[in-house]
Amino acid sequence: MWLTTWIAKKTELGVGIKLLMYSIANYKYSKIGTVGCNENVKKIYEYLGFYTGSLTQYYIVNQKIKVYNIGKFRKKYYNKFYKEDSSLNIVSNFNFKKFKKDYHNYVKIFEKNEDYFNNKYFKNPFYKYLVFEFVKKNKLIGYYFARECYYKGSKCLRIVDFFGNIKKIFDCSVSFKKFIETNNYEFVDLYFYGNVKNNTYFLKNEFNNNTIVPNYFEPFSKKNITINFAIMNKKKTSKFYLFKGDCDQERPNFIK
Repeated sequence: MWLTTWIAKKTELGVGIKLLMYSIANYKYSKIGTVGCNENVKKIYEYLGFYTGSLTQYYIVNQKIKVYNIGKFRKKYYNKFYKEDSSLNIVSNFNFKKFKKDYHNYVKIFEKNEDYFNNKYFKNPFYKYLVFEFVKKNKLIGYYFARECYYKGSKCLRIVDFFGNIKKIFDCSVSFKKFIETNNYEFVDLYFYGNVKNNTYFLKNEFNNNTIVPNYFEPFSKKNITINFAIMNKKKTSKFYLFKGDCDQERPNFIK
């Protein structure tokens, strides 16, 4: 259950907290929380017993581009060469039956099913999403859901969600690196929370002066942005996975 934007009259002090406490006490859910809260609100969630943190931003840079209009990057990033026995293809539809016996396990892990992804991304009235099918050794590993963002004639690719074998979420880095180079994207990025090992072309944004991977495009802001979260889990564990596509982070600010 996602808690998104609400506002109360300034004369009605404490109404926001009452709404939150009512939601916690009266609705059925396995998890309740939000993605995108500011630091002040994050402290309130912590006080109420929520597990809080921030998503980690990972990215791959297209080093073949000479001038970056969207991001800011160093000249050199990748010294290692990674090999992957995998394929990454854009598909016009997805078939979760290909996961076979793994499907129900993935539904439990992500608490999302095929209907969720179909309604949120394929039927989205505001954005057009690209769906990438990730196959390794003839076995379906997962689906990535992404969309293109533009600024000053340049474009980037933003992965907003994933469904599949979470342990292998970064294993497609070679394929994504080739894809953004072939299609002239400045970078591909992914906001993600979860304890998964990564030794690939996906780099962690350290939020220093050398690197800027923007998050805001409506309107555009050339800044690194921290995305906080607050989650209360009835299973009493902090083991869960979050993406930029969760909660209301993919809502449009401009409606064309």
